Amino acid sequence: MARNECYDAGHLYKLKFCIDTGLFKPPIFIQFVLGILGGNLRVGLEDSLFFSRGKLASNNAEQVTRIRLMVEDLGCEVATPDEVREILALKGANRVQF
Repeated sequence: MARNECYDAGHLYKLKFCIDTGLFKPPIFIQFVLGILGGNLRVGLEDSLFFSRGKLASNNAEQVTRIRLMVEDLGCEVATPDEVREILALKGANRVQF
């Protein structure tokens, strides 16, 4: 049984593609995760392998750079890693035991 997390409708479209091409076969278990991303953005190869239509991303940094430029072009600010740790109440690498 295929297991998938669904954060938005786009994941359902990707799942349909995978079913249509035979990558996944029913039954499919879908875990819906709603209301956690707010107005924030998330990018990376774990979310999409593509940089643009038909072009695979080389790495996560390429995707992050692209979305950062888009956000700044819209007149918005991108949080620094330290600001994100504070917003999400994360410890940071200097405060963990690994």
